[in-house]
Amino acid sequence: MPQVRLIYFSHASNGTSLQDVQEILETARKFNADAGITGKLYFATQYFMQVIEGPRLDVNRLYNRILRDDRHQELVLIGYEETNERLFAGWEMDYAPMTDEINQLISSEDDAINPEFLSYQKALDYLKSDAE
Repeated sequence: MPQVRLIYFSHASNGTSLQDVQEILETARKFNADAGITGKLYFATQYFMQVIEGPRLDVNRLYNRILRDDRHQELVLIGYEETNERLFAGWEMDYAPMTDEINQLISSEDDAINPEFLSYQKALDYLKSDAE
């Protein structure tokens, strides 16, 4: 079965808290273990970035669920590719804390968060930086 990797960026809906993120992680870890999906979630107070990898059909189904999730606004698909290698094997859903590095990576000159400045490779490099 073809394996894919997907990365998206979204603005968090108003009022999304760290408690909400903990609930997302708990649910994702159970669901992903059953679906054979691995990945990593990044959350800051105003936005999410996530990489998801696994069987094409299961990744696509999960992404469609995320598109309908009210906690995500203005969702942007950063990249989608077929892959023979999982970068997050063993992580049903890892979590990346907010860092200055990621804020610099995705901020424009006026410090507004803008996913247009984030290439697929830059996003992937950041998300896998401590997964290895």
